[in-house]
Amino acid sequence: MFIQINALCRAGLFLCLTAGLSLSATAEENCTLITPETIFRIPGGIINAAHHVPVGGVIGEIILSDSIDVYQCRIEPGKNIEFVLVGGMPGNRTQNASGHTIYELSGGIGYSLGAVAEHPECMKSSHYVDGRDSPDNNSANKRLCTISNGMDPSQPYRVRVAVTLYKLKPQITAHHPGGYLGQVSMRVDGQWPWERYHIVESGLHLGGFTVRQNSCDLDPQTDTEMDLGPVSRTDFSGKGTVAPGSVRNLAIALRCSKLTQADIRLTGNAFAARNSPGTLKLLRKNGSASGVGVRLLHKGRPVTFGEPLSFDEVTAQRAVLRLQAAFVQTKDNIGPGTAETILNYTIRYQ
Repeated sequence: MFIQINALCRAGLFLCLTAGLSLSATAEENCTLITPETIFRIPGGIINAAHHVPVGGVIGEIILSDSIDVYQCRIEPGKNIEFVLVGGMPGNRTQNASGHTIYELSGGIGYSLGAVAEHPECMKSSHYVDGRDSPDNNSANKRLCTISNGMDPSQPYRVRVAVTLYKLKPQITAHHPGGYLGQVSMRVDGQWPWERYHIVESGLHLGGFTVRQNSCDLDPQTDTEMDLGPVSRTDFSGKGTVAPGSVRNLAIALRCSKLTQADIRLTGNAFAARNSPGTLKLLRKNGSASGVGVRLLHKGRPVTFGEPLSFDEVTAQRAVLRLQAAFVQTKDNIGPGTAETILNYTIRYQ
């Protein structure tokens, strides 16, 4: 979750008063800037980044704004009104696999900028600065939407903005001051706001933040979902027996920049160990099966939930735990239905 701060005009502030003044292009037509500036602030000022993110990869989560009221206008129908997103400052920029323009921010980090115009005549889909669909042949300007039925003061020009951060260099700086991202603007019959109404664009800025790179992350080959397959009552032969066709190998692996030791603690909604050791209960939902659970084995023995368990393999860059999972009969009678469970785990490493 991200926090944005909208700098709204208040009486007595010279800059805001200047930004809020509007001059009419005609007797009826006028526009006023509502939000001179929006500052995106990341909660706690910290972004967590996986250490193995490649150059060009995304860092952290997409930063989404709330709705930003940009301009309040009275414009008669028939005018060609273009809502525009203005990209970053000229300089180093590249494009990612999706074609979005990535601007350099600081310390090996870049960003892409997207927005959606919230207007009845506009499709509610995000558009990113990508060098295409510019209203004036400037590759930094992205047309979000074009309308022709005019604007009423009761319905301001409103947008939601998306900022995505990228890793641009193998080594990135930990602390970043933030900075200028871009602007939200509009054009009326080919004229920009400063030309037609003598008002400026709505600025977009990112507050300072720190990138915290994890020394270890889950290996992409770690199993996060596992299908034990369909089983029948006849696959079991009594309480404590396993359906042979449901046995699956399960791996939990770490990938690290530097690792000396690691252990893991497995938890979940488990049966008492004396009744059904190493066995997780099924989720209780409509249509769920009954009389079975999911047993986890480590080196052929039922796991003990809640206690530290050593990884099978630990190197300077990797740790691997290998388990087996299978359906096990837990009651005399088995009821048909779906069978789902959740295994939680906590990993400690140095």
